Amino acid sequence: MKKIILVCLIFTVLGCNGRDDTSNHFTIEKFPLTKEINLEILNEIHDVIPSQIIVLDSQLVQVNKSGDQYFWIIDKSSKNVIKRFGEKQGPLELFEPVVLQQYFEETDTVYHILYEVGKRRVSFVDLKNGNLEKFDRIELPDDIHDTFRFVYYSDSLSITVPTGMEEAGRFKILKNDELKHIKYLPVLPFKVHENNLNPIYTNVSSSYNLEKGVFVATSNLLGQYDFFDFSGEYLYSTIIDRDENLKKAIQPELIFNESITFYNTRIISDDSYIYSMYTIMNREKGSSFSKLHVLGWNGKPVKEYTFDQVVSAFDYDRKNNCFYGITYSNDSSERFYLVKWII
Repeated sequence: MKKIILVCLIFTVLGCNGRDDTSNHFTIEKFPLTKEINLEILNEIHDVIPSQIIVLDSQLVQVNKSGDQYFWIIDKSSKNVIKRFGEKQGPLELFEPVVLQQYFEETDTVYHILYEVGKRRVSFVDLKNGNLEKFDRIELPDDIHDTFRFVYYSDSLSITVPTGMEEAGRFKILKNDELKHIKYLPVLPFKVHENNLNPIYTNVSSSYNLEKGVFVATSNLLGQYDFFDFSGEYLYSTIIDRDENLKKAIQPELIFNESITFYNTRIISDDSYIYSMYTIMNREKGSSFSKLHVLGWNGKPVKEYTFDQVVSAFDYDRKNNCFYGITYSNDSSERFYLVKWII
């Protein structure tokens, strides 16, 4: 694989190689600032497998993959679970809910949007008060019924990651009842056999900037961030790390059989920055650890924070300028912890 050499004085000052206008790629050799983070353990989590953590004023919401209730409300001060809701059985039962980054306010109540993967439908929930009864659940239209993940959802615009069918491409955008398929972009500097397109480009996480009309997406194997506008036009990429073994993707065999580094990423964002928990998992070496990348919406690097363990979920408490997350032990006990850190 040829190394992309990019030259730009501004980016050199920022600590990255720069931009090549013909390839729309930024290659980051290092971040302007790198700092190690010490995690404060708040609680050990028992009886469930947590998948998300959400900050709500004086409370936290823990979303669980297992257990009888999907949602636990945690008081920030006492760290105690003060409410459990979201039953797996009953009249208001949920099916594999994933809380989207999106929310909206109505009177004095904030409603989060959640996607029920098991039923391919969108629901609305008052997380703070544990209320699931506000709205009827919305079945997805046939055009995007194969949604695996949402990037953005609304009545007039939905950006989705389809299930792993190569012909569906990387994204589907349903805008004012018109459907657009977004193929496997960007073009890589090495050849990829068609059997390997979907494994390489499978999205781990996405986030959006509504004001700029831009969204960012990551891939399991590429070690980079790709930026698109809301029409699905590819804009540019920021390359953080790339496994040399990806050159084997020219072979017809699925590259999941190789000892290739996986980059599991969770992204949250605001109007100015992208916060990405970038977890590196190497099959061959058996090592896993996380980094928190802070990028601008132009793809430029801002800061990098390193952890000595895997942080599997996180959210930013903007009011108190701190983060809450979920981590788990590196030993065979697989214990989960609620943690906090300040940057």
